[in-house]
Amino acid sequence: MGFDLGLPSVVLVFMMAAVFATPIWMLLPKFGMSKWWAILAVNPAFVFIFCWIFAFRDPVQTTEERA
Repeated sequence: MGFDLGLPSVVLVFMMAAVFATPIWMLLPKFGMSKWWAILAVNPAFVFIFCWIFAFRDPVQTTEERA
């Protein structure tokens, strides 16, 4: 009477985590945050929070962009 996740479900979870975490991993440094926060993007609620951060926070300019 347990909750059984088969192998296809586990694979699907990892694929969805990669789909959401990879773009967030690339965007976080542009907003002055550590890339390691992208681990939280496995949870869809945190993806929503990151979208709000990206929408209302200005990207950080690097020295290369200022020149």
